[in-house]
Amino acid sequence: MANTIFSQVFLNEHVPATHLDAVVGLRKKREIIQNWIDSFASNKIDYFKEEEVKSRFIMEMFGQVLGYNYQNPGVWLCREEVKTEEDATKPDAALGVFRTTPKGIVNDVYVVIEIKGAKSNLDKAQNRAAFKVTPVDQAFLYAGKMGGKCKWVVVSNFEEIRFYHHSDQGRYQPYLLKDLLQDEALREFLFLFHKDQWTNEQISVTDKLYSLKDKLLVSEGISGHILDKLYHLLFKFEGLEFIDPNYIANLKPFNVLEEYVWHFRDNTLYTLNPAIYDLLSQVTNTGTEIQLSPELERTLKKAHINDYLKKIKYVLNRLYQFLIREIVAVKGVNLDKLNEDVSLANRYRSVGFISGLENIRLKTLTREINTCDCINCNYRSLDFKKLMRKTRAAKGNSQLTAKELAYSHYQLATDNFKESYYIYKKAELDSKGVENRNIEYFLTKINLSYLHNLVSGYDNDNAEILKDIKKIDLDRSLHNELDVYVDEDVRKYLIQIKEFQLFNNIEKKIAELLEEIRDKKELFNNNGHYSGPNHLALLIHQYHLLYSHFHKNYLIYDAFSDFKKAVTHFFEGLVTSYQTKNYGLIKFNEFYLTEAVLYIPRKDLINLLRDEKQLEIEFEELEIFVAKTISFLNSLFDSYSLGSIPNPEFKAQLTNFQFKEKYENSFSNLFTLLSRLDLTEEQARRLVQPIINFINTEDFLAHYELHELGVYLERHGKVFKRHEVVELLSFAINHTRPGYVKYDSLINSLCVIYPQVSVGKSLSEQSIIRRAVANLRDDHGRFDFRDLLVIYPILNDAGQMFFKNEILAQLERSFEVYYYEILLERKILSWQDGAFFEKYVQQTQRQNFKADPVFEGETYDLKNTVMVSFLGHYHFCGVPADAPGLSILSNLSPFATWALHPEVFDYSLFDARWLLVLMSPQFLKRVAKIKAIKTLLQKYLKGKPESALAPLYISYFL
Repeated sequence: MANTIFSQVFLNEHVPATHLDAVVGLRKKREIIQNWIDSFASNKIDYFKEEEVKSRFIMEMFGQVLGYNYQNPGVWLCREEVKTEEDATKPDAALGVFRTTPKGIVNDVYVVIEIKGAKSNLDKAQNRAAFKVTPVDQAFLYAGKMGGKCKWVVVSNFEEIRFYHHSDQGRYQPYLLKDLLQDEALREFLFLFHKDQWTNEQISVTDKLYSLKDKLLVSEGISGHILDKLYHLLFKFEGLEFIDPNYIANLKPFNVLEEYVWHFRDNTLYTLNPAIYDLLSQVTNTGTEIQLSPELERTLKKAHINDYLKKIKYVLNRLYQFLIREIVAVKGVNLDKLNEDVSLANRYRSVGFISGLENIRLKTLTREINTCDCINCNYRSLDFKKLMRKTRAAKGNSQLTAKELAYSHYQLATDNFKESYYIYKKAELDSKGVENRNIEYFLTKINLSYLHNLVSGYDNDNAEILKDIKKIDLDRSLHNELDVYVDEDVRKYLIQIKEFQLFNNIEKKIAELLEEIRDKKELFNNNGHYSGPNHLALLIHQYHLLYSHFHKNYLIYDAFSDFKKAVTHFFEGLVTSYQTKNYGLIKFNEFYLTEAVLYIPRKDLINLLRDEKQLEIEFEELEIFVAKTISFLNSLFDSYSLGSIPNPEFKAQLTNFQFKEKYENSFSNLFTLLSRLDLTEEQARRLVQPIINFINTEDFLAHYELHELGVYLERHGKVFKRHEVVELLSFAINHTRPGYVKYDSLINSLCVIYPQVSVGKSLSEQSIIRRAVANLRDDHGRFDFRDLLVIYPILNDAGQMFFKNEILAQLERSFEVYYYEILLERKILSWQDGAFFEKYVQQTQRQNFKADPVFEGETYDLKNTVMVSFLGHYHFCGVPADAPGLSILSNLSPFATWALHPEVFDYSLFDARWLLVLMSPQFLKRVAKIKAIKTLLQKYLKGKPESALAPLYISYFL
């Protein structure tokens, strides 16, 4: 027999993907084939005319079994006796696309069919005087005259159907009618030549297979030894740096069952394959060296397995990449018995059942883990200046692959992501249709599609980029470009990536584990007990899956809110576990702190840590985090002997909105965390100069981002020297102006720490306070002194006098009660300064109306807050009863009358609860001397031990 087009080894790589049970109308197809077999067996076929038999055979075998519709009135796929384009000769039938138009039928012929009589020899020349050619020759002559789309030739004598490619008459794919009832033959017949596989795309699946037929596929180089099987299983995924370990655990040869298994847990992959057990039992892994038993070496050499030591290391290293730290092979599994006993097989699907069985274990780490210099590690070093230089230097050389370079530009948002687009676009063109680059090609398409939501701006380039990205159809790429060019296991995993299956699972699992950890916190804080899964360990594992899936595979997604939400939920789980009494997280890892810095929105991180003042961390981890902070700050500027100046390249990078937003958010998050870490004095000291240089250089942060730096300074600012605080304070003051609040919180924090760094020495630099007043004065000569009140306590006498005079002048120009009350509270002014107290009384009287507090139990509603505020300041300042101006207060409510002159009040009108309204120590000390109040208070408290007045009574009246 002639050579077949497709070898059996080749077809074994593809045909198993088609399951007969999924074929529509399978029973009808079998009935048609059986009927034809029976017709030949009974000689029924001999009683029909040849033309009648031909027509019926074509319509049933090609129309109904292979699906080439011939009944649609407008467009159909099978037509008998179609004339050739050259000489109007006609094959018995043709397959393709046939359409009716006003000008007649348009024929797009893909396949010509020539049918000869039963028992005809298809390779023997026909006995015609003028036509001495074989049936095969005849069919090929028709094919050459049907136009450029005709790629296939079918020749049959009813009992045998042959499929030829138009370019090769020496090889064909044969099918005997009697064999088509067998599953394997029918599966192959339908897979290769059913209309869904053959004629419904620009290039059919069958044509794609034909282009690959002479290429050695993976399995053709497999010896059959388990090592080769493991090696080639993992090698076919080259291009993916991470694969879900649960997916790997379900692939052969790891999974020997026909069902989904749960054979991955605690970074360990379990397998029931006895061949893997035999292999592992003869391999020793020291962590840096692989040793094989002499017997195994002899076996591998005998099996002609090349580079077997290299292959073993490859297998272990790849598994380690996939978070599989150990392989466990179970001993003595009888696979035949397992497949016969459904209940036993179901038990073996779970790790919980098989983990206790006798087994052998092998670690997957084969080398020491050194410092990594990959894009992801560079990014997480927070040394963005270094990352920029590495990325720029890699352009035009091979230091980084295309996917690494594009991903680095994506993290930097270079040219608002357009640089990434151009690199991905070139990589797409370079990898399209290239053998062994199909995975790279598809991942590039995925990344291009997600750039659509990131490329910003409205210039012509962006419009063209967005238009190009919109054309991407990932489903079409999978079906048309990758379907037979990649292994079935690989294709299924690429579909999972496209459909975000792993991310969706992780996101859901993190949310569930967060709820479990919250429940455990409540349980343990109420002195409860728990035994069960370690939810914290499970949460951490889910995050490593998340990290590995996106970042190891350089998949664009961490810029989007769904990813940031998942990171936020993960970190919330860590914090909640940390807050759980006698259970859960003990110390944080700097890696997770860095992830929080990069991805959690500023407000969310502040809220998560609002009630947490201290985060524990190992000293070595803290050292790394401090070093990262220094790198982050130093990225902005270049230092010289005379100071620092903005780094021009980094400043240019900040013009990319997404990167600027990321850098700002990370700055705030860094100091939110640092203010809760117990830095040593030396560590905090190392941060001083980078902070000073950063503040002197940056011009883009908002006040709420600098606020977190202020919080940090109030905790760790004691390591600053006096001149350093003065330098920062001077800088911030010099950059203030009316209505500009950017440096308010920083100024406040610097004033808080100043007494700690300058013990006993007030701020004597007059230029600072004079500049502050000048900068805050508006065009009308007014200035909002509220922003400078924090400075007053640290000024020396001269400075305080200057500031006080400026305030008094301001009050003379424009007296406002709100500001005056603040000045009294801060004791910057006394009630005796100027004539302002009388103005204060006058404005209070204008707002006076009879309105006592309205009580419901001990909760009250103030109807006249102006009067209550005045009374509070009146007592706080110790104003005497005969002070000038007080006499104008008239028509007061009973409450106000009492509070103003408690010594002469008619206590028949007194309500003991009034004491809750004015609880300042100055006032309470004054009224504690009045016996009537004490008596009425005792009467009120009788039988009310829980009253809010009880502590007050004990402190002042008892």
